[in-house]
This record gives sequence, structure tokens and C-alpha cells, in this order.
Amino acid sequence: RGLLLNSNQTVSINNSKITATADGIRSDAAATITIDNDTEIVSSDIAIRLQTDNNTLTINDGLVQGTNYGIYTYGQSTVINITGGSIISTRYDGIRDERSKSTSNWPQYASKFNITGGEISGPRYGMVASYCITNISDAEIRNTSSNNSNYAYYNGGWASLILNDGAFINAPNASAIWNTSSITINDGARIYAGHNNSYGIYSNYLSLTMNGGSIETPGSNAYGVYCANNEYKNIKMYG
Repeated sequence: RGLLLNSNQTVSINNSKITATADGIRSDAAATITIDNDTEIVSSDIAIRLQTDNNTLTINDGLVQGTNYGIYTYGQSTVINITGGSIISTRYDGIRDERSKSTSNWPQYASKFNITGGEISGPRYGMVASYCITNISDAEIRNTSSNNSNYAYYNGGWASLILNDGAFINAPNASAIWNTSSITINDGARIYAGHNNSYGIYSNYLSLTMNGGSIETPGSNAYGVYCANNEYKNIKMYG
């Protein structure tokens, strides 16, 4: 393990490199972490693990790369701000947000992802979100596999995904979004799934508001929006 935070610490990492076989950075407390200036956090497991509630992580620049996960979060009321840099998994998910909390606490204690730059990528999912609110603009979430069963973004239960101008959910050789929750697509956002038999949005439960933007699926037998069963559907298109 590279760096363990076990109290409410504030840490700024600038122009540095952490290499680890386990967690590159692990927070077991309500820490505040800022990564800047070409910093590299590289792990053969998880690059950054936020294991508890009320963490704040800001990534402005650099490389966060884990074999399994670039960033792994568990708990609630965590805030992650990404303005630049690359968050990469070479095996599974670039970001995996995972928790088992009471839905009665949503959205009051929901974690928040504010992504306004950079690139997040992985071969299984670029990003997995559950019980959180994610706003994306001027950033790319990318699936790096060649498998239509893999997705750039997984929008899980009690999650809200808002795609704003410059957001790019990109799956050149896979599918784009797997959804069982709420999606808002605003003008200037783009969803792309290039694999044959791929999905722009594959959904079991779908609340979709489209205020512009685009969903592109140029492959044969591909779908822009696919509703998989008779669960709740609420689709509004204004642009």
C-alpha cells in the first residue's frame, strides 16, 4: 500500500509518483485529497480506494491507474471532483462507486461526482455509479473493450446521471450506457456505441429526459435506446 489515511486528514499530492501492489492511496476516514501537476498513482490492484463516508477527492491533472480499478468508492456523502487527467483500469472499471445503503437516505446522503474534464476508461465499464449523482461536462467516459456486453457507463440503482455540453460517453467497439435509473441528456452531450449489436442506452428501468445531444449507434442491429422489459419507463424528448 502506498499511502494510508486513517484520520480526517488533508493531503495534497503534486508532481509525485506513487506505485503500489495493493492500494495506491486508501482512505479509511473522512479525508480531503487533491491530486495535481502530473502526479501518477499506479497500482496493480486499486489506485485510489475511498472506503468510508464523507471523503473529498479532487483530481486536476495526472494519471490514476489501477489494474482492477482506477478509483473505488464505498460509503456515502463523498464528493469527487475531476477537472482533468486520466483515470484508467486495465482490467475492470475506471471508476467503481459501490455501496449498500438505505435508499431512504437518497438523495440527502448521496455521493456526488462532478466531472468537468479528463478521461475515464476501462474494459468492463468506464465508470460504475450507484446511489449517487453524477454531472459530466467536457469529459470522456470510455469503454476500451471490443464486446457489446461491456459498457462505457453503468448507471445503477438510485443513481442520477446528467450529461452536459462536452460530455462524451464513448464505446467505439462496445455499448455505451447500461441503465436502471435516471438519465438527463442536455445539449452538446454525445453518446456513441460503435459495435454491431450494441446499445446506446440499454435499460431495465428508465427515466430519460433528452434536451438535445445525440445518441449514435452506426453498427448493424444496434439500438439507440433499448427498453429491456416492462418495468417503469418515462421518456421525455425536447431537443
